[in-house]
Amino acid sequence: MGSLSDPDRIREVLAGYEDVSVTPLERLMDLGRDAADTADFLLSTGPVRFNLDGVEPATVARVRDEVREGFTPYETPDGVRVPGQPRPRASVSP
Repeated sequence: MGSLSDPDRIREVLAGYEDVSVTPLERLMDLGRDAADTADFLLSTGPVRFNLDGVEPATVARVRDEVREGFTPYETPDGVRVPGQPRPRASVSP
């Protein structure tokens, strides 16, 4: 929820509560089994697929290779894991 990614907005929403605490919560995002799987997934999503529609196959292959190379450093035994955008976590005292 984009509207609740701003710590100040969370404090505003929870203004009636006491001792509101907002701390960042960082998670890794799992994007695929390996960099090639991740590239295939990303190029198959709606906006990317739409923008590559009608593009020469050689160009699409080059883009896929570049995306794959970009995600290679994030390959782990558990798959491709990249840092996600920090999301705030709120807690309140009753």
